[in-house]
Amino acid sequence: MKYYYPAVFEPMDNDPDGYVLTVPDVAGCVTQGYTLDEAMEMAHDAIGTLLDDTLEAQYPAPSNVNDISLDGFAPGSFVSLVCFDKDKWDRDTIGINGARERAGLSIKGLADLLEAPYRTVQDWCRGKRNPPPWLQKLVIAEIERATK
Repeated sequence: MKYYYPAVFEPMDNDPDGYVLTVPDVAGCVTQGYTLDEAMEMAHDAIGTLLDDTLEAQYPAPSNVNDISLDGFAPGSFVSLVCFDKDKWDRDTIGINGARERAGLSIKGLADLLEAPYRTVQDWCRGKRNPPPWLQKLVIAEIERATK
């Protein structure tokens, strides 16, 4: 599920390309990025972190963009929508072991699915070793693909 929240983008004092980003609907949600793209990515992470322990049914309702005031923000500030993709957040934060458990696979079952050494997969699932993030994403995608 995707949620679109209005955010205030305020130019950074010390970096002409950077922004401090505030999401008024999500309490305490302030982040920054050195480019507009980075600010958008950081907003996704900040929203996800702040809502991580909140039931989805209790997520704050997004305000209307036209109702967001720029009073108190620096000249050049503007309001735009940022996207929080709950499904992407869950995939990126649940990890290999969480994806394995959610799919109902045993450690051996995952090792067989991946055609990977059992001990390696066991170490991943027990947190003894962590594969690089790009590999974690591929493994999670493979678990999801194979168990749909």
